[in-house]
Amino acid sequence: MRKELNLDSLIVKTENFVSSELDDSLVMMSLETNSYYGLDEIGRRFLELAEEAIKISEIVKVMLEEYEVSPEKCEEDIISLAESLLKEGIICLA
Repeated sequence: MRKELNLDSLIVKTENFVSSELDDSLVMMSLETNSYYGLDEIGRRFLELAEEAIKISEIVKVMLEEYEVSPEKCEEDIISLAESLLKEGIICLA
């Protein structure tokens, strides 16, 4: 059974993708499955922060500084995004 992500989870971006910026978005292709993914500005920023191993709580902290959002909503959205990216193999537990 997969471990549930939380604010203390340490994650890092995987190297299984090629990507290109498109305006404020990021378009990615999996080198393993040839699947395409599109991330908005928030997703792009998330992956920038995850270039090196980082706790989800640190990503939340940066997002709270950069965007107008409540701490509760930010935590919920960032954990949800992390779970989706983990499922797709875009990030992994460090």
